[in-house]
Amino acid sequence: MMKVLWLEGGKKFAPKIQQELGAKGITVTPVEEIRACLEILKADQESAVVVDLDLYRKGIEAIQEIHKTAADAPVIGLASLERLPVLEEAFKHGAWDSVIKQLDLSHLYELPRALGRCEEKKRLRAEAQRYREEAERLQTEVVKQRESAEKVHAEGKRTQEEMQRIQAEMERYRELAESAQAAAKPQEVLTDIIDDLQSPLAAMLGYLQIASTISSDRAEPNQILSIKRTELMARRLMDLVSSHIWAMDVDTNRLEVHQSPLQIDQILEPAVEAKRSEAGIKNIEIVVDVAKDLPPIPIDGVQMERAIAMLLSNAINLSPIGGSVTVTAKFNGNELALAFTDSGAGLPAEEIPLLFDKKAKLRRPGGDINTVGLYLAREIVARHGGRIDVQSDPMEGTTLTILLRR
Repeated sequence: MMKVLWLEGGKKFAPKIQQELGAKGITVTPVEEIRACLEILKADQESAVVVDLDLYRKGIEAIQEIHKTAADAPVIGLASLERLPVLEEAFKHGAWDSVIKQLDLSHLYELPRALGRCEEKKRLRAEAQRYREEAERLQTEVVKQRESAEKVHAEGKRTQEEMQRIQAEMERYRELAESAQAAAKPQEVLTDIIDDLQSPLAAMLGYLQIASTISSDRAEPNQILSIKRTELMARRLMDLVSSHIWAMDVDTNRLEVHQSPLQIDQILEPAVEAKRSEAGIKNIEIVVDVAKDLPPIPIDGVQMERAIAMLLSNAINLSPIGGSVTVTAKFNGNELALAFTDSGAGLPAEEIPLLFDKKAKLRRPGGDINTVGLYLAREIVARHGGRIDVQSDPMEGTTLTILLRR
């Protein structure tokens, strides 16, 4: 369970924030004053802090105070599109990450990703420090052995063998450190890429959403269509970049799943709502049919919402303009079946085994299938002890079904 302190400088806190993030397994504690925030951090070093930067000077000063008091506490700057320059200032004074604030609170979907990046940065820092300390310890030990060899020349052979053993051990640790560094480097590069891309992409999506509200009497139909298609491509690019960074977590065994009993509709509802705008660009209706009184099942809310988002995006991508996507949830015996059905033309039989191959390229006129995202979804479901089944029919479209045991 992630813990977040939410500092808004005395503004009235929106209870919906606690509800939305609570459904993702994140506990939110609103804090009105920086002094109260610092007192909590002194007692609990595991909490992250979200600082609303719309109050520019107070927000920057709050980040400075947090950084001085608890340098290891992850700080995420929250700012609207009009305040983007403030985020650059926030990073200079100790912010770890940032999220662009939206009027419809859709930025709450991005917050778990920012928290995940902060946790990864924190883990890499601790791992690097541990290897540095181990290298220093081994280096000190080598020095001591050399001094001992000089003082006890008669035991030179034994000391020499001991030094060789220690040197071999040091080499092994060096190799481990290099291996860890080599594994972490691609992750760091991709993290830098996604950090650089997310803010401009989010800004571009915001401006495109504003532009798409232009009435038809003020713009040509082809101009409005171009805006909608550009917005759809920007959303797919955001999903693809995110898929690659999360897939790196899978490949380096850093994908962690923390399960707790949750109702599936607590995860499904926000995931569907987050995708309605994407579906609306293609005039696609998302129909949700969840059986009543479904019992809670042990799942990681954040990770499972990622998997659901990937399957939803895939169904939207495969559906034609004006089509529909159907989402159903029910129990089949001891398994929860969560199905996503598109209204497309179905998949050729030879393509079905390639759906979850992150290296496969499945081309479509309206946009390629995000096999990296589907690979990530399958791995998340597998970490829950489940699987994803595929059924495809030229007349009925394609259905991807998540199956989870109670």
